[in-house]
Amino acid sequence: MMPHARFPFPLFFSIALLSASLAGAQPGPPQAKPSAAIPARNIEIHFDPQSTQIRFKVVSLLRDVRGTFQFKGGALAIDSDSTLAQGELLVDATTGRTGSEARDKELRDEVLETGRYPSILFHAEHLRGLMPKSDGSSDVIAEGMLTIHGADHPMQMKVHLVRVGNVLRATTRFSVPYVEWGMKNPHGTFFHLSKLVQVDVNAKGTIRTVATINRGAQSNDSDEEAPH
Repeated sequence: MMPHARFPFPLFFSIALLSASLAGAQPGPPQAKPSAAIPARNIEIHFDPQSTQIRFKVVSLLRDVRGTFQFKGGALAIDSDSTLAQGELLVDATTGRTGSEARDKELRDEVLETGRYPSILFHAEHLRGLMPKSDGSSDVIAEGMLTIHGADHPMQMKVHLVRVGNVLRATTRFSVPYVEWGMKNPHGTFFHLSKLVQVDVNAKGTIRTVATINRGAQSNDSDEEAPH
């Protein structure tokens, strides 16, 4: 795989999210702080774990398998003057549920191997398209790296955004070729299962604007953009 550049993200944020996942705690919304690599006018989106749903479906010849994962938290920082973005969104891989204990155990132990790889991370790098500046909606393309089963994979997702005040809803659907990415194609409980997983995300977040990052971040909850 060709090397893929990744914008820096504060180490304490990643450590805090991963520690919360491993401890099974219910963290509050992570407080991401953009680095100096992002220019001075930015938008931060802090996503709420309690209001975010992650659902998946795997097609089967007998009966489709449907399930959920728990979102643990995350935040994105977006440069409103370019496509640059940074941040991490964390999913607890150990929380996969399909309604069958035997199937869930196989998912955890043999497919995802959560004993070795307990977390799934999306590292944002670009957001192509316009964020809604006031009440309204838009479609954007989110690009970055998806870390799953111990490996990084380039990911591009079409995301539909709906903004009301400072509240943002983001919905997306994408596919994960888990067998191609080195995970086991299960048998038995998962008889005749597709090699693709369809993932649907419905996330809710709070928007903040950030000014003078290089001289100490200042954030507010106003809909108005920070002055030049």
